Amino acid sequence: MRGAMESATRMALQEMIAGHASQSRFGYVLSPEAMQDLVDTLYEFFETSRTLKAAGDRMIQQGIQSSPANRTNNGRIPR
Repeated sequence: MRGAMESATRMALQEMIAGHASQSRFGYVLSPEAMQDLVDTLYEFFETSRTLKAAGDRMIQQGIQSSPANRTNNGRIPR
């Protein structure tokens, strides 16, 4: 079963491709210009995705470092 993130990503990629390709009776066709535009769009998508992941990772790390457990007992679980 796909997660929400995977489903949303797949749908976004499908929409990007469909937005640049022309449908024909044999499937989809990309002109050289449309191919370059699609590559640029996909690159921007992946770059944004990595930027958001890095920001999320920083937020999680900052949350761990500033959690009450880390401030009171250096992250050890109390016994």
